[in-house]
Amino acid sequence: MFLSAHQIERVAQFIIDKDGAKPTKKEVVPLLDEAHSVDISLFGRMVAEEASFNVDAAVQVAHALGVSAAEPEFDYFTAVDDALEATEETGAGMIGTVQMASSTLYRYATVNLEQLASNLASQEAARSAAVAFIRSFVTSMPTGKQNTFAARTLPDAVVVSLRDDRPVSLVNAFEHPVIEEGGASRRVVSARRMAAEFQNLGKMFDAPAVRTWVIGVDEIGEALAPLGDSTTLASLLSELEASLDNFGDASE
Repeated sequence: MFLSAHQIERVAQFIIDKDGAKPTKKEVVPLLDEAHSVDISLFGRMVAEEASFNVDAAVQVAHALGVSAAEPEFDYFTAVDDALEATEETGAGMIGTVQMASSTLYRYATVNLEQLASNLASQEAARSAAVAFIRSFVTSMPTGKQNTFAARTLPDAVVVSLRDDRPVSLVNAFEHPVIEEGGASRRVVSARRMAAEFQNLGKMFDAPAVRTWVIGVDEIGEALAPLGDSTTLASLLSELEASLDNFGDASE
């Protein structure tokens, strides 16, 4: 069961104060259902045998989706012991392949600020947590197979929308695989599709975002510029936190 450090401290002090007396459920529930840490407040907690300790997640994260056709490739490798210290030692060797693919990815996540503030019991803490999550979502990289593939590619485009109605994913922009068009790379074509999907949905449902920020390099940034304020990551995070001072029921 996931507990925050503060919850663990409170439970430990409670046990000491009880001095061997049996606790009641009424006494224990507040200890484990208040003062949640940021990670539990963001991603929730489920305890199958006791629903009183459940925490509704404030974040939804979609699987990364390749926007273009991709064919699997195979990395051939061998591994041998080529410097045995003694003749009586037995060596080891192997040969094989590692399957891989390279894609331009669309990633999407949404933060329910109202739920996050409820979980943290603080709007100020919710603002800071939301900004920290966005920073991590944009800059973090998977850790698996890094020595083999060195997957250190930062996003070429970031779109952050502050909404007061409901979250909106742009994944349908990639229903058909992206291909190069008129000399434009797949990244640029992908950005153009994202921009078109964003604008078309806003018009169709008459539901524009409260405010949108975009980060993009070169032609990618130009394709996304009509969606909102072009900025840098540092400026985006600073402006976003200021914009969340009175977010009310808004979701990001």
